Amino acid sequence: MNDPFDFDRLIDRVSKKINDSLSSLFSSYKLGEVLEVIHGSRKIHVRVIYGKKCRKSVLSPCDDQDMDYALLVPFNMRSDQVLAALYREIERELSPKLQHIRSRRGGAEVDLNGETVQIQVIRSKRAKSYRASFKDGEVRLTVPTGGTKERGLLWLDENLRALEKWHTEYLRQLQKQKEASSQLSVNRKVTIYGEEHRLVFVNNRRDEGVGAGEIRVCPPKDTNDDKLWETAITRVLKEEIRQYALEQILLKTSSIDDLGIPFSKLIISSAQTRWGSCSVRGIVRLNWRAVFLPKDVIDYLICHELAHLKHMNHSKNFWARVEMYCPNYRELERKLKGYSISHSVL
Repeated sequence: MNDPFDFDRLIDRVSKKINDSLSSLFSSYKLGEVLEVIHGSRKIHVRVIYGKKCRKSVLSPCDDQDMDYALLVPFNMRSDQVLAALYREIERELSPKLQHIRSRRGGAEVDLNGETVQIQVIRSKRAKSYRASFKDGEVRLTVPTGGTKERGLLWLDENLRALEKWHTEYLRQLQKQKEASSQLSVNRKVTIYGEEHRLVFVNNRRDEGVGAGEIRVCPPKDTNDDKLWETAITRVLKEEIRQYALEQILLKTSSIDDLGIPFSKLIISSAQTRWGSCSVRGIVRLNWRAVFLPKDVIDYLICHELAHLKHMNHSKNFWARVEMYCPNYRELERKLKGYSISHSVL
């Protein structure tokens, strides 16, 4: 029988693919000889058997006094592949079994608080250890380089109480959001573009936006704080007016042949005294509160600032330029003066 070798050291040698060392290790014993492997504090005796008709490695327990397992491997398998198969099969056979988690292809699932929760497995080159987080109603398991999904699931299985605590907190926050949503959807609506929009609450910022008479907002952590609500809704409205204004600016400037200063940038501002401005560098600033104006008034504001790219003043030539873009600018200018720039979200 060969001298025993440490199983963890074997794993390291396999992972680094030191083929010469592995080949010499296997060439030192004869076919069918019993190999002694150390797995933790346990010594395991395995006999490697080559089979011509065998297509994959199979580890089978034995009642023989001289050995614990027989590893059947394909006849053409290289020595490094045999050792890798030996590691994989013994690890699978001797590792503790999952008690609460059910492994699935590509992931896993677990029952928490009477609900089936999906486990998403994410591999990370930067991670140094197994990590878990709870997001969007599912568990995200991070597996570091050199780690395996099986070991990660086993780690989660051993920390089931922590999973249950995370899930309980998630359900509590979700219930708070639903309660806040039911109250705000009845009592609070926001008028933008001159039309009334109702607040709809989503669980992810990626789903935020404006459309179909709705303002989709991810609620703040403290749903009882009006300032946090205002910040959350303002964030969505700023992005909405930025997208709308930029679309209109690009549409209008593409049809204008004689811009004095080329348009270079759009900035959404929070100015307290003006709706918009234009600099000599071609930078257009538009107050985010313009989202509360009707679209024809917003379009007039944009035309007003684009006219400054040709005339950096309010001369007759400037207003003639505005009229080229917006023939009814006088009516829209009067409408604009009827709106307060200090409009509140809630």
